[in-house]
Amino acid sequence: MHESVLSRTKTNISTKRQKLTNISRVQEASTSAQSQQLSIDKEKNEEITQEQADQDTYAMPKSDTFSIYQKQIKEYFHEMESYSSTGPKAAKITHAIIFMICRDNQPISIVENEGFKELLRQVAPHYKIPHRSTITRMLESKYHFLSELIKEQLSKIENITLTTDVWTDTMQGRSFLGVTAHFAEDTTLNSVILGVHQLEDRHTGEYLSQQLTNVCEKWVIQKENVTAVVTDNAANMFSAVELAFSKTEQLPCFAHTLNLVAEKSITAISEFEELIMKVKRIVTWFKQSVIANDELRKMTDTTTKLIQECPTRWNSKFYMIERFIQLHTKVNTILIHQPTAPAMVSAMEMSQLKESLEILRPLEAATREICCEKYLTTNLVIPIVHNLVGGVSSVNCEDPVAVALKKSVLDECTKRFGKIENVHFLALST
Repeated sequence: MHESVLSRTKTNISTKRQKLTNISRVQEASTSAQSQQLSIDKEKNEEITQEQADQDTYAMPKSDTFSIYQKQIKEYFHEMESYSSTGPKAAKITHAIIFMICRDNQPISIVENEGFKELLRQVAPHYKIPHRSTITRMLESKYHFLSELIKEQLSKIENITLTTDVWTDTMQGRSFLGVTAHFAEDTTLNSVILGVHQLEDRHTGEYLSQQLTNVCEKWVIQKENVTAVVTDNAANMFSAVELAFSKTEQLPCFAHTLNLVAEKSITAISEFEELIMKVKRIVTWFKQSVIANDELRKMTDTTTKLIQECPTRWNSKFYMIERFIQLHTKVNTILIHQPTAPAMVSAMEMSQLKESLEILRPLEAATREICCEKYLTTNLVIPIVHNLVGGVSSVNCEDPVAVALKKSVLDECTKRFGKIENVHFLALST
């Protein structure tokens, strides 16, 4: 009996031990799972914190102390001082404003524009925009500084070409002489505007030659270093270059001569000149009529419109005629519904315009080719003249007006370019 009781007691104790062991294992597993979960949560929190730090480096800098990204008061005062009139940041912004005015041909009064002020208020709130008179003084100071550098540069150049022309302000009744220097350093082409000087006397050869001499002296340009002087075909400019330098250094502007060839050829044919005036009257009427312009825009692309000529640029006549021919059917549709509109060109006149345009096309191509700044064109002049004469001669035309215009263009080319191969600058470069 005692043995039976003892056996049951041992069994109960063994069962309790087993239960305690199982409970302990469960607790250990639970603790381990919790530890793993805590570790995962901690890693996730660190990743989130790192992402926030990467996205906003200013809000959460990678630092253990708050004082590193919290600016001290003396740093704020130092930053404000840098925007004062003598501060480095203020000087940098002011020089950038001056560069913008010069580079983009902006008026000095831009510093007083409300939009400009608002821009700087947003970008640099502590910056005080200088007054326009201050900007003017700084521009003059910078000009004197840069002019000394240019003088030193020009004094070392052995071959310089000058271009000069007289320009008249018809509104003010004043004339100016513009002079530009062109030279090469290694393989880089450079151009420097030496000045636009007001002329206060008659434009005689002697007076203009003195002005050219003064420009060379002011910019330390030795006359023996001037290879050529490019001018228009005016007699007083020829005389001025001969007196100031020598006759062999005078070179007529090829683009200006092309302009003369076109203008003289057109004015020599009165019928064609009157036809151009008729087209010009139509274009002028469209430019002055809002209703006509609106109707034309509805019938064409909004970027396609009639072109008005510029009296000083012959190729503007060419572009005016070309665009008129392109839009003539739509223009005619609008004109017939407007009682105050000028007379439309006839079918025969349209034929004259089309044939004449083909005669002028080689001239337009030559003008476009010679007008450039990025490469030299002296070596192109003689080949362009030969191609021009050949292109005009190959045009087949039947209308009497077009035939007369063709003969006029060829006569002008012979008159002005007949001896072009004898010009030593052009022959040597070709």
